[in-house]
Amino acid sequence: DWVPYPRRGKKAEIDIKLVNNFTDQGHIPVMVFHYRHQAALPLGSKLAFQPGLSAGFAFGDSIPYPYRSYLGGLGYYHQAVFPFVGMKYMERAANHAVIVKADFQYNITGNHYVMWRNNVAQSFDKLSNLYSVPDLIFGTGITYGFDSPVGPIEATMMLSNNSWKPILFVNIGYWIR
Repeated sequence: DWVPYPRRGKKAEIDIKLVNNFTDQGHIPVMVFHYRHQAALPLGSKLAFQPGLSAGFAFGDSIPYPYRSYLGGLGYYHQAVFPFVGMKYMERAANHAVIVKADFQYNITGNHYVMWRNNVAQSFDKLSNLYSVPDLIFGTGITYGFDSPVGPIEATMMLSNNSWKPILFVNIGYWIR
């Protein structure tokens, strides 16, 4: 119902590409699959639960760097970059990634919001590592947001078990892609 701070609704994106290197004879094309799903479910007049699932898979014998799955940052920059609270932009890269998100958004008053953001991810090069529990990455953060005429103005304090160092992320305006 409102892109920066939704209370209800769903959004899904699917992207499938076949990447072929026409200059290399005998090269097997790379297949790339990206999926993103987000929902907003009202839990009262001011609270909303925002679950999400994202995944990126690249299959082939030699996967070019732009088609790998990157985790990190809070913005949506490129289809192969998956936002992950608690990590810097593109901090983790692999051929495959699966991210589960569970955020809670509270409307303090008017255009002022506070969000508790939570992620869990698996980033791996071989499909056999998908269920490797010791390699799971967890991230959490608290965001204060203001819905201004130029778009959201936000400050997020976050961390993850990837480094345990707190990170401050500031966003002003809408993401253009």
